[in-house]
Amino acid sequence: MGFISEVQEKLRSLGFDAGPVNGDFGSKTQAALAQFQLSRTIPASGQLDNETLDELGVKRTEEGAAAGGTAPGEGT
Repeated sequence: MGFISEVQEKLRSLGFDAGPVNGDFGSKTQAALAQFQLSRTIPASGQLDNETLDELGVKRTEEGAAAGGTAPGEGT
């Protein structure tokens, strides 16, 4: 399973509709991620920052660094 698919599956298992588990970091996945962030009192950026990934229990991969977030040590 790819990184984004893993995020989508995790969001779905937590009750957030990220759309189909297809590995595409589209608008539905981004909106679900922002809703998840709000539920966990994380700034609702809709991006896959390190705090959000920690809360989801998902590890970043090289694929993930290119889609939907900053690489470790970059950004916020």
